[in-house]
Amino acid sequence: MVEQWSTPRQGEFILRARTERPNSMAALQWSVATPGEINAAARLAVALRHHWVSDGYLSEGRFWLDRVLGEYDDAPERRERGSALWVVAWVSLLQGDHEAGAEYLAECRRVATALGDDGLLAHTEHWSGLYGIFTGDLSSAIVHYERAVAAHDRVGDLHSPDDRTALVGCRFHP
Repeated sequence: MVEQWSTPRQGEFILRARTERPNSMAALQWSVATPGEINAAARLAVALRHHWVSDGYLSEGRFWLDRVLGEYDDAPERRERGSALWVVAWVSLLQGDHEAGAEYLAECRRVATALGDDGLLAHTEHWSGLYGIFTGDLSSAIVHYERAVAAHDRVGDLHSPDDRTALVGCRFHP
């Protein structure tokens, strides 16, 4: 699903996400409520990130991500939890809740460091760059975006051309 986001099939992805929304929400609800299924809920919540952002479901996305994260009290060091943290940070930043976004990013960085997960660290740098832009700290944003590009390259996480242009382009801003 997410792999189709930055491709010529993006329109199909958007239509499918809209059509399947009731099923996706039912699956999320079931996964959160069913013991042992929280990692599946986290993976689905993360996979729906572009739907929530592009279709204006930021509040719904944040609700589900927060609900998923609330179920991880006794197993905080999970990659799925780390992924949900960077996605909820992104959603929070887009909602203008910069303080919460920064808190989620700090927790994501802690989880990524504990797991030794360079992929999670790359996402943490990426969204920390957005935090810098949104809070007017462009020098910090540039540093974070440069780190994000390097980290994504290290782990072989390929960006869409648009993402790479946005990340690298920040270094040219005065």
